Amino acid sequence: YGRGTILCLGPTAESALEQAAIARANGCQAIAVAPGLSHLDGLNGQIEPGWLTGLAGVDLVAFWGDPAEAARLRQALAARDGALIGLATGQDLAGKCRIERHICIDTTAAGGNATLLAAAD
Repeated sequence: YGRGTILCLGPTAESALEQAAIARANGCQAIAVAPGLSHLDGLNGQIEPGWLTGLAGVDLVAFWGDPAEAARLRQALAARDGALIGLATGQDLAGKCRIERHICIDTTAAGGNATLLAAAD
């Protein structure tokens, strides 16, 4: 399953577009923001880390830039209220765009015998 909406912060236009392509290939929505992007590709500009403290509607932030800037982004994400939003800083973005879902069928009511549960349908 796709994680949801990924905010792709590049830091370059090329890296933001690559992040967005990876997110979309893994079932996610992507919002790309970087200097030099056209209005067709995303948003031209740069997000200040402090803005992330009020961030809503995003499930993961991708940033492949300077480690010091990544630390500021991570601190801003940690300072916000609500659900935790991760920061993907490595090339393993594809794996972070996916989430696992597990289905468990409780068979204890039938003494652990799944056949008895199936017969009840």
